[in-house]
Amino acid sequence: MSNDPKDRVIGISISHSPDLGRLGYGEEHLHELMIAIARVLLRLGTSEQPVHLAYGGDLRPGGFTETLLDLARAESQGGWRGRMYSFLAWPYYLGLSRADEALRLDICRFIRVTPADAGLPQHAADTAPESLSEETRSLLTARCISRLREVMTEGGGRAFDDEPVAPLAARIILGGKTGGYSGIMPGLFEEFMLAQEAGIPVFIAGGFGGAAGALADAVLASTAEPPLVFSLDHQSAHNAGVAALLDQQYQADDRGESPQARYERLAKAIAAYRADLNRTDAPDTRNGLDRAENERLMRSQHVSEITGLIERGLRRLWFRRG
Repeated sequence: MSNDPKDRVIGISISHSPDLGRLGYGEEHLHELMIAIARVLLRLGTSEQPVHLAYGGDLRPGGFTETLLDLARAESQGGWRGRMYSFLAWPYYLGLSRADEALRLDICRFIRVTPADAGLPQHAADTAPESLSEETRSLLTARCISRLREVMTEGGGRAFDDEPVAPLAARIILGGKTGGYSGIMPGLFEEFMLAQEAGIPVFIAGGFGGAAGALADAVLASTAEPPLVFSLDHQSAHNAGVAALLDQQYQADDRGESPQARYERLAKAIAAYRADLNRTDAPDTRNGLDRAENERLMRSQHVSEITGLIERGLRRLWFRRG
């Protein structure tokens, strides 16, 4: 991870939380929280050392990508000199024309992750999903989405202007599906795992449930064994998409990693995060917050408290104050 302040790219991990209704909230509350967090992040930067945002998703109307683009456009009018990086995996980038991309070039760079990037060069970047069998389409989508998350974490992906993207400087996790997703594991679990392995500060806002809430429960638990939701057996039993991928013999990737090995990596990442929280040799953890502050962040449903804690952690990390 770069220590150069100009390379401060913050990843936002968010998708619908299945627990919103049970907690008395709606999708709009998750959008409002994301906007509040993003504003705090952007305003930590300056014109010389801006903060950039990174998000991996699709371009559906009213979705999280559109919300972030609207925020970025508004903030750019107020002097923000950063940009948004929108990571799009096959097939989700197929609906984005080069003309539409050029129109947003002042505020956003779109990073496409193609089948070749995911180790499947036999499929062209513009392959139409409807030209493939359902099995091939789901496998290709799963591989491209996982590779997208790796590229976003590691940096190096290139946009329209061929400018490489820096590695993440931090990742914020909130909401998130635990079922009905595309891929071999819930996206926020995978993004947490990759950030933790790369030594990137992770902030878990788990008060709105979903994958973030499950991660909060796991890292704050007194027992070392992760809950069943973090196992491949559980996910394949409760998600038809995962079971289908396994039934069609989801192949190990080019590193020889099986789905089970990926879930074992997730369990190790959870254990490492828990160990960091329980350290007694330093007041702050990797994200700049102590255990009590992290626990408040993971349980809070108050926007001002969540944003204040994230800002405090980043100020401690970047400016040694807060």
